[in-house]
Amino acid sequence: MPHSGSDSTYTPVQISGATSHMSNEPTSTPNYTLGYSDEFQKVLERRTAENNAFYLLPHVKPGMRLLDFGCGPGTISVGLAKAIEPGEFHGID
Repeated sequence: MPHSGSDSTYTPVQISGATSHMSNEPTSTPNYTLGYSDEFQKVLERRTAENNAFYLLPHVKPGMRLLDFGCGPGTISVGLAKAIEPGEFHGID
């Protein structure tokens, strides 16, 4: 649901360069557990915005709002979120 700006219960939470609008509690989980093997998770951990989304970086600017749909464990998302700081980033897997 879009934020109207008049909702007094709306309280964004800053979490490692990202903002959560769902609650006042941290929303990240320490492990990505969709059933991938340890070996494949290590492959995913090596993926970064600089290596795997370099073609997007010239188009993202500080202060932008960005949605990463299908972000997986978020290893690429971290670099994209840093590129738009202090903007708003949402990752949905």
